[in-house]
Parts: sequence; structure tokens; C-alpha cells
Amino acid sequence: MADARVVVRVDTAGDKALTAYVVPAGPEGLPEPAALRAQLRAVLPDYMVPAAFVPLDSIPLTGNGKLDRAALPAPARTAAGPASVRPTGALELHVVRAWAQVLDTDPDGVGVDDDFFDAGGDSFKAVTLARAIGQGLPVVEVFKNPTPRQLAARLASLEAAQGTPALLHRLTPGRDADSGPGHTVVCIPYGGGNATAYQPLAGRLPAHVDLWAAELPGHDPVRPDEPLEPWAETAERVAKEIAETVRGTYTLYGHCAGTFFAVLVARLLEDRGAAPSRIVLGAAFPQDAPSDDQLTQAAGDDDLFAGLSAIGGFSGALDDRDRRRVLAVVRHDMLEGSRFHREATDGFERLRTPVRVVIGGADPLTDGYATGYRAWEHYAHTVTLDVIEDAGHYFVKDRAEEVARLVVDE
Repeated sequence: MADARVVVRVDTAGDKALTAYVVPAGPEGLPEPAALRAQLRAVLPDYMVPAAFVPLDSIPLTGNGKLDRAALPAPARTAAGPASVRPTGALELHVVRAWAQVLDTDPDGVGVDDDFFDAGGDSFKAVTLARAIGQGLPVVEVFKNPTPRQLAARLASLEAAQGTPALLHRLTPGRDADSGPGHTVVCIPYGGGNATAYQPLAGRLPAHVDLWAAELPGHDPVRPDEPLEPWAETAERVAKEIAETVRGTYTLYGHCAGTFFAVLVARLLEDRGAAPSRIVLGAAFPQDAPSDDQLTQAAGDDDLFAGLSAIGGFSGALDDRDRRRVLAVVRHDMLEGSRFHREATDGFERLRTPVRVVIGGADPLTDGYATGYRAWEHYAHTVTLDVIEDAGHYFVKDRAEEVARLVVDE
């Protein structure tokens, strides 16, 4: 490309979306948007990949040489022509209509084998799509089943399923039954996060490595009325699913507040005789924990939101309902982690599994990491430190390729 600019526009659904205006370098024009997104996802986190690409003969500038935003055309409504494979049945048609609404595209141009993320979807539009589809569809299923055909089939299976839903979700493509992974990474979300936080990491792992992520109750933004559970109860369920589901050697990864949950799960797994080969704890080390009252009263929602935004959280648009819910989940996770740390002050039997602490060199929450990481020696016999230089707090998304090398030790 000869020149390009990226701006934030409000789309027809009222959501903020990145739009790239590109001057092609040659007469062949721009590659297909799906190909451009795939290239950009190799070097950028998901939320920085444009949702639309608009070709221009030149970038419009004002008289003083600045970008003339008023002269930038709105992205054209996608009209890719008739879909190669049209939906059949009520569920596929329902999914296609919801997809077309969220991506502002022509339903007749959506094929049942089209990929939502190749078509311009991102993590925030995935939440919107899950809500538009409804029927209790968790947002993580959009990531696991990104085509209308897959989503419709998953809806049908959810309708037929009975009993307690699984907490573990595989975010890497499935393999044949006889072909197990060379290694598996099992991930615990950070405070307020859900399983989809690990999609960038899943996309950077070698082909022989599986990634499973835990979806803790009450953490799915599509199901805000689902109750949050005490960690002691949820950890038992997660440990049981790991022991019954994961084959071969595996790494257990926890990030931020999720580090304490990962330690709790590791303790249960060691007691079951199903210990991981290593534990990786990212973006945190244990410090003196405040009481429940101190945590509850220390910061209102505005202060908590501002603090998390300052370290890279909430990188997309949230309405008031989502913001209140996410902050409630963050506070719940902080309280549970604080409670676990206080109760483990005396009498915690240290883990036999080696612990690797991974810190972002530019993360303000882990200043003093050169010695601070050693506080994890209260929880494990063997603790080592790795630093991702210049990385911030959410490096599991922003520096996923480096994290991938650390968690599989390659």
C-alpha cells in the first residue's frame, strides 16, 4: 500500500469500529479484507485490527496538511454477491440474519461457511452477535464456532443438552480422536475476564499445542444474570474437568487475579494425582492482601474503571449495563483472590509443580518484580522469573506470540 490512515467511526449499530482508508500501491488494488485481517492479526492485538477497509485514490488532507475526516467516505455496505452456500433450516437462517445485522451486511451475501472474524467481526462484535442470536448462547461459542453452520449446530446441541454446562472450552481447532496434542495449555482468565481473553494466545501456539480456557460462572457478558460463585466451589469443578478432559502433559496458566485461582486449582490437581507439568503465573505477585471491607470501600466504580483503563483494560466500547457488570465481576475476583491469599498465609502446603512467573517490564502493577516475584515461594518450592520487556499488564493479548513461547517452553 502507498498510504493509509485508520480512524474510529460509529457504525450503523451504534458501535465504535476501526476503519482503514488505504491507497493501494499498484493497479491490482487491495487484497481481500479477510487476507488483510489475517496479516494484521499476526502483528496486532484483535482490538486494533480494522473492521473495514476503504480504498482511496489519495488520502484527503486539509489546507494545513492534517487528515480531513469530513472528506472520508463511510464504508460501503458489504454486498459480496450471492453466498456460495445458503442457509437451510430455521436455526441457520436465524444465525445468518443476526450476523448480517451485526456486521451491517447483506444477508444474501452471507454463506453458512463464512468466518465471522474474517468478515470483520471482533471480540466486541462477538458479544453483540451472541446477544442477537440469543437462546442462551455463550459468547465463547462464537469464537469456537465462527461460521453460521457451526453456530446453528451448536445452538441445536445446547438445546438438547441437559445438566451443568462445562467450564472448559477448547479455543484451538479440534483434532481427530486418535491424534492427541503434543502439549496442552489450560488458562484461567484475569479478574473480570472470560475464556475469550485467550483467543489471541490460542492463535499463536504451535499446531501441536491445544489451548483450553475456563469460563467461570457469571463472567460471560452475554449472561449478566448468571450468579457469581465462590472460588472454592468453582475451583473444584475446574480441577475435575481438567483431570477428566486434558490428555498428556499440560501447562496451567493464570493471569492477574486469576493467578490465585490457578494456584488453588493446581493444589487440587496435585491432590488428585493429575498435576500440570508447569504453572505459569502472569502479571502478578502476592502482596499483603487488604480485607474484604477495605477492598469494597477502597474505590467506587468510576475509580476502579479509571484504574483498569489506565493499564489497558476496557479497550472497546462498553454501555452502562456492561460496564457495571464487568466492574462487579472484577471486584468479585479481587475479593476472592484476597480471601484466598489471607487464608493461605499459614499452613499452605507448597506446590511441587514448578512455577514460572511472567511479568511485563512496563506493567505499573508489578513494579519491583526483580525481588517481588519471590513472594510466590510461599506457594511453590520452585519459582523462576521471566520478563517481557516493555510489555504492559495485558501482555497475554498484546504480546501473545512471546507468551506462547514461554508457556510451551519453545
